[in-house]
Order: sequence, then C-alpha cells, then structure tokens
Amino acid sequence: MNKHTLAAALSAAVLGLAASAANAGVVISIGGVGIANQGQTSAFSGQAGYTTFDFESAPLAPAALQAPYSGNGRIVTGSVGGQYAAPQTAANQNTSRYLAVPTQNTGNRTVSIDAPTLSSYFGIWWGSVDNYNTITFFNGNTQVASFDGAALRNVPNPFLTPGNQSEAAYFNFTFDGGDVFTRVVLGSTGFALESDNHVFGTAVVPVPGAAVLLMSGMLGMLFAARRQRKGLQVA
Repeated sequence: MNKHTLAAALSAAVLGLAASAANAGVVISIGGVGIANQGQTSAFSGQAGYTTFDFESAPLAPAALQAPYSGNGRIVTGSVGGQYAAPQTAANQNTSRYLAVPTQNTGNRTVSIDAPTLSSYFGIWWGSVDNYNTITFFNGNTQVASFDGAALRNVPNPFLTPGNQSEAAYFNFTFDGGDVFTRVVLGSTGFALESDNHVFGTAVVPVPGAAVLLMSGMLGMLFAARRQRKGLQVA
C-alpha cells in the first residue's frame, strides 16, 4: 500500500474511536447522516470549508463526467444487473443519481477527482465494497495513501460482506499530521465501484476524551517528576 499501511484498530479499543482505524496519517471512520432517497452524506456536508458533490445536477439519462471528475465513469440511477447497483442499505435507500466506475468492465477502470482545494478530508457513500475496489489519494503526482476493498471492509463492525448490494457505508478519510491531498482516484478491476455524496474539506482529527485524560495524567506525572528532581538538586 505504498507509503501508508492499514493498521489494526487498536486505537478503537484503547481510545474509544468507534469503528475506526489508523493508516499512519489517515484516520478512517464509518458513519454519515441519512438523507432522504440519497443514502447518507457526511456530517460536514453544508458546513463552511466543505464542498459536496451529490450528482443531482446531472441529466436524467446516464451522463458523462464533468469537472472536477474525469476518466471512465458515468452518472446513473437505479441498478443494472452485471453493471452497477445503487449504493444503499435497508435503512438508507438511494433512488438518486450516483457515480459508477467504470462504465464498462474493460479498459480504463478509474475516475480521477480533483479536490476543490488542498484537502485533508474526504467522505464517500460507498456501496457493495468489493476486494477489487480501490481508493487512492495523491498530493500532486505523489501517491500518499491507498486502500482496497478488502482492507476497508475491516473498518466497521460488523464487517461488510463483499459484493452485498444492501451494505453501503459512509467512509470518512481524515488526514492528520499535516498530510494533505489534491486528488482522489476511484478504481475497480471488476464490476463497478458505486458511490455518492462525495465531500471534500479540511478537518482536524478530534482527540477523544479518554486520550485527553490520559495525556493530562502523563503531563501531571512529568511535572511532579521534574519538581522532585529539582528538589534533589537544591538539597
């Protein structure tokens, strides 16, 4: 996986990061906000500093991509056997327009998305996550992170079933430690990667309360140790 490697979700158990895993600079979490007939979108959608692409301005018929999207994909609705299926769950149905990558099961199998601004957050409503689906982040021409469906299905609990067309999930990719990206590439070497409600922006990874308490305790012990050392030096 190039620069970053998906780590076990140990931090989830220790620090209370529900359904998340760290990727050495990328924190992945599951969870969005339900939106009528469109599945889910990001909790950041509509907030200042965030840009949402929900594909609703596309024509009713399958449509070619428009900037900032390019590559072999199209905007579709509904499901076509052996080609694509609407990203949805039983609780979050999706009858709206969404992005299918690729348009056919041959040739170029990627769609590139230019971030509206230098970004540290990307959210995506992702349907039927398959082993052959990939998401890759670039800063300029440098790849900074990449994940395949097999790795991402281990993030939520319960785990997602490969190819299950009723098990979409909203994935949040938050870059920390100053890492940023300028482009996202969605790819599939089999049938389509289906997604909706893409959200770009800048986000700060929150420090969980348990982590704050832990750090406070460590700082307290550090200061106490320093005072003891100073006392010994004066004596």
